[in-house]
Amino acid sequence: MTNEKSGKQEGSEPDTLLKGSLRLMVPALFGAVLLWGGFSAPSYPLVGVAALLLFIGYMLWRVFNIFTAPGRMEGRGGTVAEAVEIGLLSIFAIGTAFQLLPSLGTWWLISHSILFALLAGVAGLPELAVLALSAALVGYSSPNVTDHGFITSFLSLYAVAVASHLAISIERNRSKRLKSKIERLKMDMGRRSSVGDGSRVLATMDRSIVETLAEIRRGVDAHCAILALKTPQGGLYVKAMVNEGGEVHQDAGVRLKGTAFHWILNNRKESLIPAVKDPATMLGCYDSKVPIRSFAGVPIFVGGRVEGVLGVDSLKEDAFSADLTLLLRLSGKQLGSMVYHFQESANNAVLVKDMRTFREYSRLISTSSSDGELPGITLNILEERLKPDLVILAVLTTKSEIEVVEAIGEGEESIVGSSGPVEGSLSQWVLGSNKYLHCSSSREIPDKPFFSGSISTGKFETLLITPVSARGSAVGVIAAGWREANSMDSSGLDFCSVIARHLALVLLHSRDVGEIERLKLVDEHTGLKTHAGFITHLEHEELRSKRYESSHAVVIFEIDQFSAIAQGHGNSALAALLSHLGNVLKSNLRESDIAAYLGGGRFALSLFEVDGEGALKMAERFVRLVASTSVEWREIKIRFTASFGVSSWRGEADNHIDLAGRAEKAMYTSRRAGGNRATLYED
Repeated sequence: MTNEKSGKQEGSEPDTLLKGSLRLMVPALFGAVLLWGGFSAPSYPLVGVAALLLFIGYMLWRVFNIFTAPGRMEGRGGTVAEAVEIGLLSIFAIGTAFQLLPSLGTWWLISHSILFALLAGVAGLPELAVLALSAALVGYSSPNVTDHGFITSFLSLYAVAVASHLAISIERNRSKRLKSKIERLKMDMGRRSSVGDGSRVLATMDRSIVETLAEIRRGVDAHCAILALKTPQGGLYVKAMVNEGGEVHQDAGVRLKGTAFHWILNNRKESLIPAVKDPATMLGCYDSKVPIRSFAGVPIFVGGRVEGVLGVDSLKEDAFSADLTLLLRLSGKQLGSMVYHFQESANNAVLVKDMRTFREYSRLISTSSSDGELPGITLNILEERLKPDLVILAVLTTKSEIEVVEAIGEGEESIVGSSGPVEGSLSQWVLGSNKYLHCSSSREIPDKPFFSGSISTGKFETLLITPVSARGSAVGVIAAGWREANSMDSSGLDFCSVIARHLALVLLHSRDVGEIERLKLVDEHTGLKTHAGFITHLEHEELRSKRYESSHAVVIFEIDQFSAIAQGHGNSALAALLSHLGNVLKSNLRESDIAAYLGGGRFALSLFEVDGEGALKMAERFVRLVASTSVEWREIKIRFTASFGVSSWRGEADNHIDLAGRAEKAMYTSRRAGGNRATLYED
């Protein structure tokens, strides 16, 4: 209940000044003793331990009060002040423990860093600065606890807090953007256009059905007339119910299974019950207080299929004669025609809504800032439209491995991130045939894992697995499962197929763009980086070397006989030579080193964490390696040598352009000396 004048919730009055002062007195006194170093005295260890235990009890009591406050219990969250209070209490408790056990001082910074990483999610940067000052002050005041000075401790803890705060903020913003896109999509889907989505037609059909039932009720002098329609799962729901007072707003979810309505549906025959003893059991849509005494019902046929049941009842026994069943049968035909038009209108409304969804989905995925948002957006749309118990997106990581990247529904936490071999699974058949798999009941589902033998998904009555593929390339599968049988209709199949194709096109386009960018940086003959790729690498290496004051070197070498081989044997021989030399370099370099082909028979190496002398030794080893190798081309062995130039990083004032330039000059020095050698650049 809310007080209109104050706007405050009853039973949650704010603390008075006295209560607030008393609550702050305990941590204030404890903090004063802590800063004085009172728990460092070796003569009173038991007193310190007792004080720590009492303080921890007080802290737990405050944490309990904060997290069980009415605002938090109602989901409104807590305040920054409460977060600061918990932070101070935690800092005091940790500080006391380290004063009692100064031998554990090496863990002081680590334990406080963990605490600040946790606090970064609930407190702002100013509050975190205050807490960092408090922690640093406690550590500085504690004898023999930490070797870090006051400023160092403060800056270290605040840096941890800022980094954690930024990481949490980035993730929160990403989740917020994703949620906003999904909510906006739902609003756009529900917005009515000038053409309309069929809702007016459906409302008109509903009124016509109610009026027809009212006429039938009066015509047979019944207490109530009922129309029950078939569900996709094969059950029945009450579409409309009319008595002498007009339409009765009956719960559409009432269970009619096992009643006379269900018997008529399954047997496709009329039913006449002259004496009803238990209306709730026999008819299902009444409670035991309604004194129904007789009932008659007929099936409603639409296109040769039974799509519903028309029923009438009376408060009198034997109220319906056999002659009245003919009138009910004729009325059933009229209702069947109306139901047909009702279903057509409903299908058209669904189609219009689906088309709007496709348009909005295309817009969302085309404007999405990252591919990481696509799985969540896609599955939320499918979950909204199909209402499955579980919907999963799994992608191929290799030709034989599949991984679940997103899931919504029952057990999703245990599925996301799971991977395994796709062989022997239903997904393998779907991907291989490029066809969807739809099973309407558990009896139809093959006894195979959905994705992989190592990925458990549970049991379902209805299953749909759709390939995510386009342009003949398979990306993965979308799987949806329902606990009830016959939970998917043809429109749902079409909807899922279109969404899957949209997603596949976007993922394949992203993959193609990535491959094009990769090819721009990789030489086709050697498999090494291109000139552009090597320059990009050197730019990054320059930044790394300046930031961490590390060393590295560049080696540039050129094939001495490149022009002669080109003139004597042609381009095909050069292609074989370049491919061979590329393999030699990749096989003999460390994992941290980079090789590139610059063109014209010239290569470059970037050597990580090595000085000039070390790089020269590596270059001399490659001089011998190149001279000892040969390329077989058309039964001819082509031998060649190379001239190497070496240059090392010279510190903060150096840059990657000058570094490569010095290596090139050293290479020319080797060539002028006759080639087949390595030279270190020296001023």
